[in-house]
Amino acid sequence: MPYTDVQFIGYHHQLGYDARNGAGPHRAWGGKYHLLPGGGPVFTLWQGKGTQSYKGHPNDRTDLMHRCSFVKSAIMRASNSPHLDDRDSTLKVFLMPEFFFRGTKGGYQFDLISQVLSDFRRWTFNARRDRFRGWVFVLGTIIGYLDEYDAVVTNRKTGVEVFNIALIQQGGYLDSDGKHDRLVYKEQVSGIDYINETWTQVDGVGMVGHGDDRGRILLGNKNRYRRTIPTKGSHDPMSQAATRSVNRSEWSTNPLQGGCNFRLGTRGESINEVSFGVEVCLDHLSARMKNTDEAETIGEIEPMIQLIPSAGMDIKDNAVAVTDTGYVFNVDGLRTPGSTPPAIELKQWNAGTSTTAALEGLGSFAVHSVPNPTVGGVALNPLTYFASAGNVKVYRARPMPPQVTIESPLVALFGP
Repeated sequence: MPYTDVQFIGYHHQLGYDARNGAGPHRAWGGKYHLLPGGGPVFTLWQGKGTQSYKGHPNDRTDLMHRCSFVKSAIMRASNSPHLDDRDSTLKVFLMPEFFFRGTKGGYQFDLISQVLSDFRRWTFNARRDRFRGWVFVLGTIIGYLDEYDAVVTNRKTGVEVFNIALIQQGGYLDSDGKHDRLVYKEQVSGIDYINETWTQVDGVGMVGHGDDRGRILLGNKNRYRRTIPTKGSHDPMSQAATRSVNRSEWSTNPLQGGCNFRLGTRGESINEVSFGVEVCLDHLSARMKNTDEAETIGEIEPMIQLIPSAGMDIKDNAVAVTDTGYVFNVDGLRTPGSTPPAIELKQWNAGTSTTAALEGLGSFAVHSVPNPTVGGVALNPLTYFASAGNVKVYRARPMPPQVTIESPLVALFGP
């Protein structure tokens, strides 16, 4: 049965940091500036997130397991909501914020990433296969890292290549079959993505120097930093191999390609009739979906649903890339439910006016608090991992946007 409707569900915690204990040199603590001698009459003014540390359990595997427990609790709360449209013809789309899976080091060793989707495949399959077959989960993003080494000096670590990856899974499938799961890599690295610091040098007249540690990742427990390097091949100007994206289509047909546009399933499956796009935070601001080369997508379906897991991003009309009446859905981990725009926001595209309209009116959604999961008989404290307790926002179901096939520009000019 094809999907006639779609229901959006957002899961939100406000993300945050812990304060590091003790004040070291050249740091601003408690949000205050310290003026320190910088050689003669010059002083150095430090500020930024270098005063903080990442939240979470110190053991990475335990941290991942506990965060997965929070997600499962949120999914069950949403699936048991009286506002859920449980018809088979209604696709449920579940979205979480960027950086949900990060850990106390700022990221996990890369080989741990696959465990999250593996765990969710098994869980949604065992929960009852048909219960979640009509759900698509975008499980926020997970941060993985690989050590970078000096090309000359043996075993000298020079940086950390980071992988900020959106984890996407259709529920109810036990194995990674290449059809019902996807990974979408974030290309751009923002200055607020990781612990960082800025400094300004001043003398008696004014500023004499300024620096911005655009992104640093915290490794270990000794407050050691190493600079983050964007995923190789991204369009980010700091990337080490910026040509990879030129040779990589943004239309993804298997989970390892990392492109931002995709359809799940195979021909004949209801899910295959829905076209998605996923942009992680800053990638939305850079209009990654909108800048996709349409010459590579002829014969595909225009994106019907644009999803943005974010930490510091709202929906930008000039970056929307869905068909007319398509939906744009954002869950942002830096805002609160009472923010403007709200932390979870749903909009619909009007191609005639090239604008989106917010679907946040009275009666258009319900908000439920997420019960804290219990592990080993003990309830987990969400403030160990996040800056706030969790909630899910369940929107009422809305009509599925129409399928529009992308045609050659020549067809538009001269006809088929």
